[in-house]
Amino acid sequence: MLKFFPIYLLLTFAMSHFIFSQVHFSQPFFKKPDEPIVYIDIPNFFLVQTSNGEKIIQVNSSEGNIERLSDTTFNLHIRNASISGITFTYSVSKNGKIQRNIRYKTTYLTAIVPDISKLRLGVKSNNKISLNELKLINKLALDDKDFLLKLNYKINCTVVCKPNKSIEKYSFLIRNSDLSGNNDFQELLQKLSKGDRIKFDNIKIVGNDGKSKKIESAIYTID
Repeated sequence: MLKFFPIYLLLTFAMSHFIFSQVHFSQPFFKKPDEPIVYIDIPNFFLVQTSNGEKIIQVNSSEGNIERLSDTTFNLHIRNASISGITFTYSVSKNGKIQRNIRYKTTYLTAIVPDISKLRLGVKSNNKISLNELKLINKLALDDKDFLLKLNYKINCTVVCKPNKSIEKYSFLIRNSDLSGNNDFQELLQKLSKGDRIKFDNIKIVGNDGKSKKIESAIYTID
């Protein structure tokens, strides 16, 4: 019976470790919260979920700095790219017992924040778009398809266009990113044809905090 004792101990330890530490890290502001990416030079916000009455008492990272925000949230700050990736260890307490330096299962790759300061119409950011595609677009957006974070913003700009089939030159404002609800834009759509050029000028990106940033103008040709 004694020869089975070490195996029994290992199994008992493994099961207790599994039951004691059901912890999940996620990034709720990501489009996909479980994406194993962290960005350089911006706060990476993490939510820590536990089960069975556990409490996280400490989180450490293999690189960078941890800023604890609450018992269940923290920011990770990374200044440089990592060759081997970022790993986390954590300590949990339950019923007065503490388990320390548990390694979290996921390794996170580091990435540079992409340049998103470019206007996008639907899926097009190459300055050419068909009239049918343009008619289906409800809102202006930034070209953030390569950025994993969900962004909250509004776009204000001026639209300038002289359609070939019109004697009028159009110039009007777009507010709060809205194309479908803008009567001037909807009227312009009826006058556009292949080869016409639309300029989006004085583009300002307004964040939830009310701060705005101006980005370069964009010209789209009806293809």
